[in-house]
Amino acid sequence: MSLAWILFIVLGGTALFAGAMIWFFVWLNRGDKKLVALLQEECARRGWTYEERNDAYCAQYNEGDRFVVRNWGERVLQPMAPITHRYWANRARHVVTGVHRGRPFVAARLNLSAIQGEPSDRPVVWVCAPGTSPVLEITRVAKLQSRINAGIGQGDITVGDPEFDDAFEVRSSSPEFAQAVLGPAVTAYLKTGSPAFQGFTLINGRLLFREWLNDHRDPKKLLAALDERCDLLDRIPPSVWTR
Repeated sequence: MSLAWILFIVLGGTALFAGAMIWFFVWLNRGDKKLVALLQEECARRGWTYEERNDAYCAQYNEGDRFVVRNWGERVLQPMAPITHRYWANRARHVVTGVHRGRPFVAARLNLSAIQGEPSDRPVVWVCAPGTSPVLEITRVAKLQSRINAGIGQGDITVGDPEFDDAFEVRSSSPEFAQAVLGPAVTAYLKTGSPAFQGFTLINGRLLFREWLNDHRDPKKLLAALDERCDLLDRIPPSVWTR
């Protein structure tokens, strides 16, 4: 094969690849603009507020992104984890605020950074509870992990439902509050949740789910996320909240 043919193939392939990438980014940008337009229409219809950027909401995430309760094993084996493994939000984009089913909420896409770990973007959706409470963190875990932790003295708060206790780790500064929240109606709801649901955190009256939410700018996905959070709050006894 001659040098000219080799150069033609290499340059032609490079040009095709560059053209494909340009087309992809143009298509992606059009898709983003369409989602934002749909979200703005939904906000106008429901009386919600849309802001392209408002970094003031980063503080709410930074307040909650920390260890709720650390057991002795974590304190010994990872003493610096609350600093080195913690993510900080430094930018909040596509911020939506409003009221859904009588509850104030905030939805945003946060830019996150950490001392250890790659920067990332994360969509988050908070829904406000009727009052404040002690901190509570629920995390889905593998049954084997749950039983091993319990066997070595790193067990979490239990509620007396073996199926739930094996599937979720519960941490709180108040075991009494955790057990009051996790009544039969709540545990049944959590056990039948979608595989995307990985747990939730309650901090200062804000409920945050940990789930694989791809993009809150899609109104259908945002409404579904808000309904999930409201469905959970509906099942928590009103008597647990401090007003």
